[in-house]
Amino acid sequence: MLDLPKTLISRHLYAPAITAIAAVLAACTMTPEPASETRLASAPLPLVETTPVPDTCLHPGSIQDLAGTYKSNGFLPVGSQTYAEMAETLTSCLGAPSPEIRDTIGYEGLTRLLRDQALSTSEMRALKQQLIAAMRADDPDGVLRPFSALVLSEVVRADRVRAFMSEEERQDVLNAGINYLVSITDYRGFDPVEGWRHGIAHGADLLMQITLNPAYDRTDHLRVLEAIAAKITIADHAYVYNEGERLMRPIAFIWQAKTLNDDDWTIWFEQLVTPAPMSGWREAFSSQAGLTRLHNIKAALYPLFIQTSGGEPIPGLTAAISALP
Repeated sequence: MLDLPKTLISRHLYAPAITAIAAVLAACTMTPEPASETRLASAPLPLVETTPVPDTCLHPGSIQDLAGTYKSNGFLPVGSQTYAEMAETLTSCLGAPSPEIRDTIGYEGLTRLLRDQALSTSEMRALKQQLIAAMRADDPDGVLRPFSALVLSEVVRADRVRAFMSEEERQDVLNAGINYLVSITDYRGFDPVEGWRHGIAHGADLLMQITLNPAYDRTDHLRVLEAIAAKITIADHAYVYNEGERLMRPIAFIWQAKTLNDDDWTIWFEQLVTPAPMSGWREAFSSQAGLTRLHNIKAALYPLFIQTSGGEPIPGLTAAISALP
């Protein structure tokens, strides 16, 4: 075996390591090539479009603040505003999710203007048209339609106190009221957070004001009876917010108007309490639908009997109640 010098052996053994270390150090001290502009440019962030919430009476903002000022001012115009401008603002509050805004400001304010006769004939006509349109509009919160119907009842009252509608306009109101009532499928009444909806009761109030108006006749009253019967006899929802009593108010005023004869009333009550398609009312106790329908009829006829018990009885009413189990 050759006896090589130690220094030669050391150089031979460590040369590869030294070379590797030198390469690493050289790499660390090298100036990196500038990246191309394509690599430096980052992809643009997508723009997130936000739709600003419109400043209307449906949401907190300056319009709701203005409406609140109307109330605190006794529902008198603020500054240079007119009653017509105030009515337009209050009308826009009828669909507000807040019960305070739509009920104690929108409804109460418009009622005050109408009962104080603060609006001109043309302004009441414009309000009437707005309300009829709102009763047909989309209503995702379920509050615009019933409160529009309730305010429209005040417009009908205003026409009774100081006539301003034509016969055609009164028929438009009657058609709107009947169509609204019979089309109701949202039977919600009161919610402790969301307040009142009460579409059935508000629709009944509109028909009540129509029946109080002497401009409507026998034909109109028969149409009202038909619409009310359709909602008394529903079997898919049991009324629990006094809807039966409210539905009977127009019936009581039609009776007072004396536009219908005894046969009209007898036939109406007989049809109202017929158990068909059930074979008899005892069958109602075997189904939820039958019990619901029976409940709703009783919840209407009993208050009507009490309301009219002090005077001449309505033909057919007592027999109708007796026909129920």
